[in-house]
Amino acid sequence: MSQARLAWGAFKNMVRQAARDPLWAFVALLAAPFRIWKPLLGLLFLLVIVLFVVGFGGRFALEQIGFRVGSVPVLLLDLVTLLVLLALAFRFLTNPLIIHFGDMDGETHGSARFATDKETAALARADSGLLIGRDGKTGKLLRYDGPAHLLTMAPTRTGKGVGTIIPTCSPPTAP
Repeated sequence: MSQARLAWGAFKNMVRQAARDPLWAFVALLAAPFRIWKPLLGLLFLLVIVLFVVGFGGRFALEQIGFRVGSVPVLLLDLVTLLVLLALAFRFLTNPLIIHFGDMDGETHGSARFATDKETAALARADSGLLIGRDGKTGKLLRYDGPAHLLTMAPTRTGKGVGTIIPTCSPPTAP
């Protein structure tokens, strides 16, 4: 079902793109008959192979066992064959749409954001790691001991160097 949800989201993104750029949509419609043949022939080839293997091969096996045309197992095989063919066709037709328009609202321009209270609380409880600042609400030191890059941003003369960089880089002195 996730394929259908992804396809629906990709379709909505495609319609938004067409509304933003109607000339692109018009040119894409004009070029579609010339670009469709290779994927369409590949899909038809795959569907014929599946039809022969699952449909006709399964029917032959059922007839060898002794089931006649019209019996329940033969009808179930026909239904399964139809469902497999429909699922393959849906997958082949929607995959290019999902690949091209799938996640337009993703993290194209990054995923930077301010930390939530839950994330800040975890940093305030840490006893080791890189000193990255102080919680504005509680006043506790925030330490990060993870595998990511950190960027410290603050106005000039707010203590980035003496409050974060120097304490982090200088080794602790034991009495």
